[in-house]
Amino acid sequence: MSAGPHLPAAGSEVSGDAVAGARPPARGRVRRWLGWVLYGLVLAGVGALLLTAVLTMPPEVFIRLQHALRGAAHVGVMVQVAVCAWIVIQWRLVVLIGRRRGIVAKRELRRVLALRWHAALFLTLYLVAVPIGPSRLLQAVTMVLAGPKF
Repeated sequence: MSAGPHLPAAGSEVSGDAVAGARPPARGRVRRWLGWVLYGLVLAGVGALLLTAVLTMPPEVFIRLQHALRGAAHVGVMVQVAVCAWIVIQWRLVVLIGRRRGIVAKRELRRVLALRWHAALFLTLYLVAVPIGPSRLLQAVTMVLAGPKF
């Protein structure tokens, strides 16, 4: 009794990862990508509406909006720092979620769990390079060096 051309025989020693790595049928691939395409279209539509709103507002309103958003930028940085800290603290959970979704193979699990501090270093470099940025770091250092003003 043969298991078919794409499935291993019942007594074979092929791991479950090899069978799980087989390509899904075309219908499944299209359905999986359709959600992402719709998500992208919604984001593009919202972006177009925001761009239209910004281009049609008077300059004084735009300047006030710009000052308000600049003042709230630290909130976004704090949220990103909190998310990065959560990833490092809950590294085992993050890796197990990756295992469940097929991102981390069973044979790689132990090695990926050991990469916690490498991920922490990468996330720290990300925070310094992207959301915090050199100008904000220079501003923070200047504020610390200047000391409190009485």
